[in-house]
Amino acid sequence: MEKWNGKVAVVTGASSGIGEETCRQLVEKGMIVVGFARREDKLQVIEKDLKGKLGKFYYLKVDLCSDENILEAFNWIKKTLKSIDVFINNAGNTNDWKQMFDTNIIGVNICSREAIKIMEEIQIKEGHIININSVVGHYLYPFEKDISVYSATKHSVTAITECLREFMGMKNLPIRVTSISPGPVETEMTENLTELEDVKMLKSIDIADAIMYALSAPQRVNISEIIIRPRENILSFWNGKVAVVTGASSGIGEETCKQLVEKGMIVVGFARREDKLQVLDKDLKGKLGKFYYLKVDLCSEENILEAFNWVKKTLKSVDVLINNAGVLKYSDLLGNTNDWKQMFDTNVIGANICSREAIKIMEEIQIKEGHIININGIAGHYLFPFMKDISVYTATKHSVTTITECLRELMGMKNLPIRVTSISPGPVETEMTGHLSKLESVKMLKSIDIAEAIIYALSAPQRVNVSEIIIRPTSENTLSFVKFIAQI
Repeated sequence: MEKWNGKVAVVTGASSGIGEETCRQLVEKGMIVVGFARREDKLQVIEKDLKGKLGKFYYLKVDLCSDENILEAFNWIKKTLKSIDVFINNAGNTNDWKQMFDTNIIGVNICSREAIKIMEEIQIKEGHIININSVVGHYLYPFEKDISVYSATKHSVTAITECLREFMGMKNLPIRVTSISPGPVETEMTENLTELEDVKMLKSIDIADAIMYALSAPQRVNISEIIIRPRENILSFWNGKVAVVTGASSGIGEETCKQLVEKGMIVVGFARREDKLQVLDKDLKGKLGKFYYLKVDLCSEENILEAFNWVKKTLKSVDVLINNAGVLKYSDLLGNTNDWKQMFDTNVIGANICSREAIKIMEEIQIKEGHIININGIAGHYLFPFMKDISVYTATKHSVTTITECLRELMGMKNLPIRVTSISPGPVETEMTGHLSKLESVKMLKSIDIAEAIIYALSAPQRVNVSEIIIRPTSENTLSFVKFIAQI
C-alpha cells in the first residue's frame, strides 16, 4: 500500500459500514480520503476519529440520486485536491425501485465517469476504480422475491464493471477496475438479519481487507473480481499445517510451494518431473517450513491414491489442497482424442480425485479448518468460440468452475469447516506460455501474482470464504486477449 501514500481516494457511502471501515483503513495507511455520504453528522464523527492519523480525511455531503450534487462534489475535489487516484463506489440502496437504480447504477456510473475525466486530465500513471457489488450480482435467487429488483441492479453493476474494464484497456489507460462481491455483511442495511442465528454474516472489515488486497497488487495485475461469502486467522494459523500442491515443479505451483514453505507450512509437491522437484527441495532447505515431494501423474488414479496414502501415513493430515496442475493442448472439436483425454483427465478428473481424497483425510482427522483452492482460468468463465484451438481446454475450465461451486455447496450442506476457492488468472508467464513472454503486445501475469492470491485467500479470517478471484493483466481487453490466442 506504500505506493498510495499521499494519493487521493474517494469513497461513496462513507458514513457507515463498509464505506466507513474503508475510509479508516485508507487514512491509516496514508491516503488522502474524501468520503461522500448524505449523513453529515456521521461523517463529522469519522473526521474527528481520524485526526492525527497518517493520512487525511475530508467529507462532502452528497446524495448519489442527484446528478447536480455529484458534479459539485467532483468539482470541489478537482479544485481543492487536484487529483483522484482511487475511486470506490460503495454506496448502495435497497429502498424503492427508482432510488435503487439511481443510486446503485446511475450514480455509480456518473461517479466513475467524473473520476476518469480527472484521471485522464492529470495523465494519471496508476488509477483504480473499485465497485462494491454483491453475490446477487452474479447469481439468480428467484425464490427471494423481495430482492429481485435489488438483484437486477447488482447484475447491472457486474456488466458495467466488466465493460468499464474493457473500455480502459481499449483506451490503453493505466486504470484498473475491480468488482468486489460480498455475501451478507453486518451493516445498518442488514440489521434485521444479524439477530438470526442461522444467517452467517461477514463484517465490514472483511470487505475493506479485500479492497486493500486489490489496491496492493502490482501495477501489472488487475484483480478484476473477488467474490466473498461467509464461512458455514490470519496466515499464522497455517504454520506447521500440511499443504498439498499439484503441478509443483514449475510456474504457479513452484512459486506457491516456495511462499507456503517460507511462511512455515509443511508442503508436499506433486508433479511428474522429479528432477525439478529435487531442485526445489534443495532450494527450500533451511526455510521456516518443510518441503516434501512425490512423483505423481494426475492422469493415473492409482498414482494419486498412493500419494495421498503416503501423506496420510507420514504426515497424518492434509489441511490445504491446491489443485494447480493443468494441461493445455491446442486441439479443436475435430482434433485428437488423446489430447482431449489428457486435458480432462488432468484438469477435471485428476483435480476431483485429489479433492475427494483430501476431504476424506480432513473428515477422518476432524479438521477444524481446511481449504481447497482450485487454480482455474478466465477460460472457465467466458466463451471464446472464435478461438477454436482452445475450445476443449475452455470446456475443462468451465467444468472446474462448476465443480468448485458444487464442492463449496457440498461442504456447506455437510457443515464441514472446509473453505473452497477458485482462482482464475488470465495469461501467466509459465513454461506453457514461455514463447509468448517475449512478445511486447502480449500482457502477462507472473506466477507470484497467482501465489499472492492464494496467500490472500488462505489469510482471510475463518468466517470468510473467498470463493472466487479473477485476475487479469492491467489494461488487458478482449481484443488484446484475441491477439494473445492468435499468437499461440
